[in-house]
Amino acid sequence: MAGGSTPSSIKKPPAVFARRIPPRRRDGWEHSPGSLRRSCAVAFATAFVLAGCTASMHSRAATSSEVPISASFEKQRGGGGHSRADRGHEYDTADQSRCREHCQGVERWEVKVGLDAGASAIDVAAARLTSIHDFASCHSPLRGSSSTRIAPIETRAYVIRDVEVTAYKLEGNDEDFHLAIDDGAGETMIAEIPRTGCVDPRSPWTQRMTTVRAAFVGHFRRTPCDRFVEPAQEEIVSIMGVGFFDRCHGQRGVAPNAVEIHPVLAICFGRECWRRVPEMSGAASITDAQLCGRPGRRTGSDRCGIDDDE
Repeated sequence: MAGGSTPSSIKKPPAVFARRIPPRRRDGWEHSPGSLRRSCAVAFATAFVLAGCTASMHSRAATSSEVPISASFEKQRGGGGHSRADRGHEYDTADQSRCREHCQGVERWEVKVGLDAGASAIDVAAARLTSIHDFASCHSPLRGSSSTRIAPIETRAYVIRDVEVTAYKLEGNDEDFHLAIDDGAGETMIAEIPRTGCVDPRSPWTQRMTTVRAAFVGHFRRTPCDRFVEPAQEEIVSIMGVGFFDRCHGQRGVAPNAVEIHPVLAICFGRECWRRVPEMSGAASITDAQLCGRPGRRTGSDRCGIDDDE
């Protein structure tokens, strides 16, 4: 081995390694093709594992951000089939199976979400200013049909300012958000925010409902399925939406005559937030006769039986 020559008993590395590996390092350690292959294999495996971890972290970060709101129509009535990505952040993980079974509502659903023939005639840009008290003063009507609106309340959009959300929940039967709202003087009513993934996109209000839904989920991050949440602090909102008469069935926050805002088509958060929303700040008041369609307050027979525990 004198003079740096290589003994004939030691094979030289293959030609593919000849330009990359010097035959001997200054520290006397000699490279071999086998050791290089093992080193490359270890390096490759390490890089693969690190890449997988990085992708997993990015995936978790993406799914923990704001909930995506699907605008596609999922044609279901009591069936499953929702993807977890579309629904997973709207309610607690433990409750997902309870709410994934239903999508589209049943009772007067077309009227609730604007799929009836009269919905397109409602000018939501000309909403009228009213209050929970005035709404609750109207007489309860006879039950409406599944696709016909009850005039005049169900044929207009309304603005209600500075009311408190005392409780809310994600409904297990139709995936609406049910809001119990209070005017601060003890009068209550319900406002509902449909999930637009459950609504045929032919509704003229699809985009508005999508925007409201995203704003609500972004503000109230904890939204378990079919269980009421009472906010830990005062939550004042102003809303704009279309009037709707529900039936009395003991629902929490129901008005004495079961009138609701359904669907909510605009929402803002905080006292006097309506001043920053042109369609709310510019809303003109409406008289009792215009609101209810006939003068006079409701009678005792109009009153719902209320069970706040439901």
